[in-house]
Amino acid sequence: MQTDDKLNQTLTFVSISDLMGQSFYIPGYQRGYRWQPEQVIALLDDIWEFREKTIKAQKPIGSVKYCLQPLVVARRQRSDREHGFYWEVIDGQQRLTTIFLVLSALSEKPYSIEYETPYADDAYLLDRSRFTPATHLDSYYLNEAYQIIEEWFKELLGDKKDEFRSALVDPDEYIPQFIWYNVTAEVEQNERLAIDIFDRLNVGKIRLTNAELIKALFMISLSEPNPQEKYRKQLEIGHQWDSIELALNQPLFWNFICQDTDRYITRIEYLFDILMDKGPDYEPDFTFNEYYNRIHTKHEDVHNLWKEVEKRYQLFDSWYSDKICFHLIGYFMASGAALIHDILEWQKDAKGQLLPKDKFRHRLKEKALEPITKKEIDLGNADFFEKYAKDKIRSVLLLFNVFSIIKSEDGNLSSMKFPFDLFRQKDSNGRIMWDVEHIHSQTDKDINGADRKMWIETMLNYFTGATTYEEARTFIDQPEKFKEIYPNESSDDEHKFCTRLNQFHDKVADDQLEQFTELVNDLRKYFKENDSDFPTHSLGNLTLLDKRTNRSYQNAFFPVKREIILRKAQSGVFIPLCTQNVFLKAYSKTFGNLTSWTEKDRSDYLQTIVDTLK
Repeated sequence: MQTDDKLNQTLTFVSISDLMGQSFYIPGYQRGYRWQPEQVIALLDDIWEFREKTIKAQKPIGSVKYCLQPLVVARRQRSDREHGFYWEVIDGQQRLTTIFLVLSALSEKPYSIEYETPYADDAYLLDRSRFTPATHLDSYYLNEAYQIIEEWFKELLGDKKDEFRSALVDPDEYIPQFIWYNVTAEVEQNERLAIDIFDRLNVGKIRLTNAELIKALFMISLSEPNPQEKYRKQLEIGHQWDSIELALNQPLFWNFICQDTDRYITRIEYLFDILMDKGPDYEPDFTFNEYYNRIHTKHEDVHNLWKEVEKRYQLFDSWYSDKICFHLIGYFMASGAALIHDILEWQKDAKGQLLPKDKFRHRLKEKALEPITKKEIDLGNADFFEKYAKDKIRSVLLLFNVFSIIKSEDGNLSSMKFPFDLFRQKDSNGRIMWDVEHIHSQTDKDINGADRKMWIETMLNYFTGATTYEEARTFIDQPEKFKEIYPNESSDDEHKFCTRLNQFHDKVADDQLEQFTELVNDLRKYFKENDSDFPTHSLGNLTLLDKRTNRSYQNAFFPVKREIILRKAQSGVFIPLCTQNVFLKAYSKTFGNLTSWTEKDRSDYLQTIVDTLK
């Protein structure tokens, strides 16, 4: 195909060689060149490493390409000449300019780039001889990038510089290729559209996604008998596309079916990635590349390709509607115990046919319980917390929640869906909010530093029923008011504890450490958590607790944790079902004291976990 014919296509791949002799124009609504040294180096490293890996893998080097991401352009006629045109660059100018500098450093005659943003008073052509880094910001970044490129060639390639040139301009290689997105037709109908596209892709820092490129590819490549029928089919696919995207944007649906939930801007792209078997280390535009080859090289029908997407969504929707499939697949996605590709394989029999739904459910259960049935995880190990990594323990506790819902005969739970979207939320630092914590506090865990003040306030709030430290102080300062909290029993011990706690609120001096330790030990006795023989690290003493409550949470005593948990649940905050049951003592076979977590409570709870995960 001739270069001009290729560039006039709406969506295609173009090599660096295809761009030679072309004129590009960077309009004034864009900022100038601003790539940092690390971005320039990353591009050079990626191109070179891609070439080296291809050779090492013994692949035909001309059969692969390194996608330089989309170059969005519109063809413009020159107003200052009778003939000629240029390409207005709407998106991709930073990468296009960097390649220009690389070609210049390789002594290749590149394409031309003209900037509307003035060096002087008018537009200027990109030309190294006109770099003035001391007085112009654009020149500073351009000059810095050029020096980085020359230094990279000198230090890392040495006598292999010509090999890098081959990767760019040798017709037997042509490794780096732009995804060429020509929006001339749209822009001709609406001059403002070029700026709108730029604003969306650059001001909001939203790159053109694989999904958007694939959608354009599908719409362009539809083969229909007439324009009206093509338009009708485009509308039909567009409507179906929007319906699927809307469903995938439902938090519960998305978190049940996707593991890397933050990865996708356009969520339907997840379906495309699955269908094309995209791996985690593949290049960003791998999926678009595959679809492009299937349509333009293998001449596959767009209708059939779209039907594959619809079928995959319908399969996921059927899983979502099935109680067992929803909970077990949601567990695999949330815990990372399996990938979506694993689950899709499990649904097939030895001949590659889909299993009946009941057999698929059974296989999911087997796979979920496999680490336990194969004795990779021993639920009864007395040092469970010390023996296994926290993520593995978290998975066990999550699985306990999931199976509790699946096996429940309680009518209230029959239609319940475990809220994986809430369970998988992260705090402002990107950390998982639900973590493994001890029910009966760890007697060997000191209360130090910033945790100490919050721990004291938590204890004061528990004894007084207050919600803030300032409110708790009013009870401490007024003993008579404090007694109103305990009308039917003596409040002397509790008031003394509050007074002792409060004296350490602001600071524990070095000479007071012994007194503070004595206070903590007295409280352990009060809450019956001073048994040194208690199997603290048993699974029967572990549950999922909320990190957001405060950092001192893990040091709090059972009734304090219980009050906080129940208060949160009453206010509508998500608390995992089994965590609520622990603090309600729902697993204890005999009704006992609600102010302590005993050895019998621990044993009954552990037995419930063991029985549930069978």
